[in-house]
Amino acid sequence: MRFHPAIVSISACFAALPAAISAGPAFDAGSDGSDGALSFAPSVTPVTIVFDPDDLGVDPDGDGIYHFTTITVPENVTVEFDTRLVHWQPQHWLATGDIVIDGTLDLDGHPGNPKLDPDDVQLPSLPGPGGYPGGAAGGTFQTQTTGFGPGGFGSGSHSNYGNIYLQPLTGGSGGGGGNINSGGGGAGGGAILLASSTSVTIDGGVFARGGASSGGGFGAGGGIRVVAPLVAGTGTLNTNSGNGSQSGRGRVRIESMTDDFDGTIVAHTYRRVVLIPETYSPPVSGIFPRLRVTSIDGMAVPSPPFGIFDMPDIELDEGAPIVFEIEAFNVPVGTTAKLYLFSENNFDEQFTSTPLAGTLANSTATVTTAVPQGFAQGFVYASW
Repeated sequence: MRFHPAIVSISACFAALPAAISAGPAFDAGSDGSDGALSFAPSVTPVTIVFDPDDLGVDPDGDGIYHFTTITVPENVTVEFDTRLVHWQPQHWLATGDIVIDGTLDLDGHPGNPKLDPDDVQLPSLPGPGGYPGGAAGGTFQTQTTGFGPGGFGSGSHSNYGNIYLQPLTGGSGGGGGNINSGGGGAGGGAILLASSTSVTIDGGVFARGGASSGGGFGAGGGIRVVAPLVAGTGTLNTNSGNGSQSGRGRVRIESMTDDFDGTIVAHTYRRVVLIPETYSPPVSGIFPRLRVTSIDGMAVPSPPFGIFDMPDIELDEGAPIVFEIEAFNVPVGTTAKLYLFSENNFDEQFTSTPLAGTLANSTATVTTAVPQGFAQGFVYASW
């Protein structure tokens, strides 16, 4: 923080007045501190920890907003994000005190799934939190799928840049899947806000890169926003694309009163601007869109579901059409969702739901269809 001493006027008849110091307005990142300190144990050798809100007892509503006091990621520690564990939401890490990243935050999208036997089921790749899946490759029983997200296309991907303010916070789009002789598209990088009422120091790295192609399109880079009175460090902020091209990189934004960050930034565009406390709007719970399948054939879907082929979330013994119950939060009423099913014994299929009914805060819809025998993986997706 820079201090600006007041002007001192000296008179021959009076002693000099002491200088006054003005520190400027206080800054509130928006954390109420209710999640306590987030601190990972130091390690002398490299270690990877998967961030799990349920294990930590934080973010019970799954909207990706955390209220920490301080955040510390030591050297040699990599915090990895499984987008399923964080409900596919971009990450808003707020702190009343210092944020220190000496290790690594890994929000990268997964690379495209490799080419399989054409008779095997081809699956989309998983994005970083807040990003979008890469498309599945074509196969004997499948047509190749486009990448997901606003910038996802059939044979390649373009970054979902969002806007220069990174509001709303959003990750990268997925690359399209390749044909029957190639592999899947890379997934989009995730998105994170690191906001502190005091300081953010990054001597390690924050990565939100797109996934590499495996014969399809590359994933686009995500978004990294850092907000604090003081931002410092010599680390790395990286939103590279899955193939390293400038066109597919994401965005980085630093907002501070004192910008002492002297590290490496990899982005399509980045902004380093003066933080004006009065204009900062912290993320508010209950406003971010979220969509999920809550039950299949009357059976509740685990939260979070994992969609692993050798360990199903739901087991069915029903050949007739069944009902998929869908729940949405902060998605406009009347929007229809798409249910994607990838089956080992059938062509991949897309089904359109009934229009969402209820309120903007909470609405529901259904899809009624038969499910092929064998393992199937699916997810629900909406755009408006």
